[in-house]
Formats: sequence, C-alpha cells, structure tokens
Amino acid sequence: ESGFSTISSEKTNPTLAIAGLFLAQAYNQESDYNKAIEVLERKSIGPLALVESNDESAGRAGYAATVYRTALQSYVLVSPPRTKEADQLTNALDSAMGGDSESEKKLLQIYLGLGLQLQRQLVSLREKGELEEAERIAGALDGLLVRVSDRIAGADWKSRLWLARAYYHLGESVDPGGLLSPEAAGYYEKALAAY
Repeated sequence: ESGFSTISSEKTNPTLAIAGLFLAQAYNQESDYNKAIEVLERKSIGPLALVESNDESAGRAGYAATVYRTALQSYVLVSPPRTKEADQLTNALDSAMGGDSESEKKLLQIYLGLGLQLQRQLVSLREKGELEEAERIAGALDGLLVRVSDRIAGADWKSRLWLARAYYHLGESVDPGGLLSPEAAGYYEKALAAY
C-alpha cells in the first residue's frame, strides 16, 4: 500500500499495473471502497487511468475487464454509490468483454457475482438494524438487477431463479408488513416475472 501511494513517476509497467489492481481489490475485500477508488483513479498510474489511456502496461489479456469489474464493485458499494460512473463502467465492461456467446456468459457471471455480494450485504445490514445503509444497498442492487434482467431473460433456470429471489428479497427489504407498499409490490411483481 505505502509503496503504491508514494509512486510519483509517470512511467508505467505491467508490474505496477497489476500491483495497483491487486491493491484496489484488497481494499474492496476490506470494504474500503473509497480507497479502492482512489487507487483505481490515480492519475497516470491507477488501473482505470491505464486502461482508459490505452497504456501498453495495461494490455495484458483480461486486464481491462478485471479493472472494470473491480471498479464497478467499488462504485456500486461506496457510500453514496457513484451510479453515473457505475453505468459508464458497465458499458465499458460490456465492450471489453466482447460480444460472443462465451463472453456474454462470463459477463453475466460477473453481474451475478456482484449481485450476490450486494444481496448478502443487504441481508447482513438488515440483521444489524442498519436500515439506511441497507436502503442504499437495495437501491444499488435494484440498479444492477435492471441491467442484468435483460441478459438473464434467455439464460439458464438457475440465473432466472437467482434474479427472482433477488427481487423477492428486495421486496422484503422494503415491505413494512401489513399494507403492501407500491415499491415492495413492484419488486414482488418483478420476482414473479423472472420465474
């Protein structure tokens, strides 16, 4: 960490590119999304900066897609979520993955993985009584589900089941009990449609 943060050189290399990416991923693992974003966006040597400038040190196969996936995780989970950047990254990730059927499957797995992570975090926050943070995560999960639902329409039954359950859990998270809120009803309807 301290080594990466003290680098002031404009000179890049593949080792530095990988080190920055690993550091950002480590921060994501520790739920320190602001630090992950700081590393990813660092001028001229951050992984996002390298990919966006087509730097040769970021040319390794799969590097751009991994950077976009890591950054997407950070942008979606940071408080407050950086939805504009997340939307831009999903478009960049779509492009980086290519358009063939195998790439589509991998892309769907990336989105499902992020969705599962958001879902677990939502459940954990609700159990702890951290309702404001849970609401923020629910909004992030909803945004991701909207993006993923088109891809899942033709996917296998496990993916459709996951989508249905995710919408159902979102409905539960905003369902006050008693009279059904329009927001909860909307999530329950999306869950039903996914089956």
